[in-house]
Amino acid sequence: MVQPENEYSTWPGVADFPTDMNRNYMAYVEQQLLDEGITVPLLVNDNLVMGYFAPGSGQGAVDIYAIDAYQVRYDCAIPVFGPLTDFRMMASDTRMRRPLLLLSSKGGLVRDGVVQDMCSQLVNKEAVRVVYKNIYTLGVKIFNIYMTFGGTNWGNLGYMGGHTSYDYGAAIAEERAIWRKKYSEQKLQANFLKVSPAYLTLTPHLGANGTYGTPSSIAVTALLKNGTSTNFYIIRHADFTSIDNTQYTLILPTSMGDIEIPQLGGYLTLNGRDSKFHVTYYDVGGINLIYSSAEIFTWTRGSGSTRVLILYGGAGETHE
Repeated sequence: MVQPENEYSTWPGVADFPTDMNRNYMAYVEQQLLDEGITVPLLVNDNLVMGYFAPGSGQGAVDIYAIDAYQVRYDCAIPVFGPLTDFRMMASDTRMRRPLLLLSSKGGLVRDGVVQDMCSQLVNKEAVRVVYKNIYTLGVKIFNIYMTFGGTNWGNLGYMGGHTSYDYGAAIAEERAIWRKKYSEQKLQANFLKVSPAYLTLTPHLGANGTYGTPSSIAVTALLKNGTSTNFYIIRHADFTSIDNTQYTLILPTSMGDIEIPQLGGYLTLNGRDSKFHVTYYDVGGINLIYSSAEIFTWTRGSGSTRVLILYGGAGETHE
């Protein structure tokens, strides 16, 4: 795989960072925390994504390395979805160390002279479905969205070069309104992960186009565990920028053998810019769901041995 050039690699001074002064300062801060009895693991949020202060990197190294990275281009004056940053190189780099933590991921965007709503269009609900689910394919363990609520930067308390409005087209608007559809999409994903603890123990595999019975225009990334345990298959267009309506079927291994989904005929569909979770062996509180082409919102225990499972799909789609 050809790796894109790091977008920060041409910044002045990057080659010289961190300096001895930076390392001394980081070590000093860490010691102050320890002296106050704060002994929890320390993280670093490396916005240069260069492995700085990663465990084993020398003075000032932290316990767990994490990155600050944005997946979509910065120009919301032209709010058209573009190619994504490839995080797989970060996930596999020995400096980055597992687990993969993303402490500042694009949930909004700001651009001088551009209204917030245009930035909201660039990182809208479709972008959330494609970008965030692509991040899950890496098995990210801590995923922090910057930002979910923008708010107001009173008196430039956050950053003197920032806007007074810290809205940035975030899921929750500056006035605390939740009319942006990306808020609902983030809620769908968060609720699914909340009731799917198996995600934390799955092993991400390299995504490939045209696998598991799909056409070459569909990319499938599997997150698997040995044996008959919960498995996830994340589906998207092979071309991140595609807004095509693409039909596909899946052939997935299950405890009933390989099953072509849908079993009752017809096709599954990616309608426009979209990405989906399909599951097999999904654990619904001790009940084994062999597969579902519909996405899972949540589940809960009912009375006795019953379970309540809530599924969803896009408008006009048929699921099993």
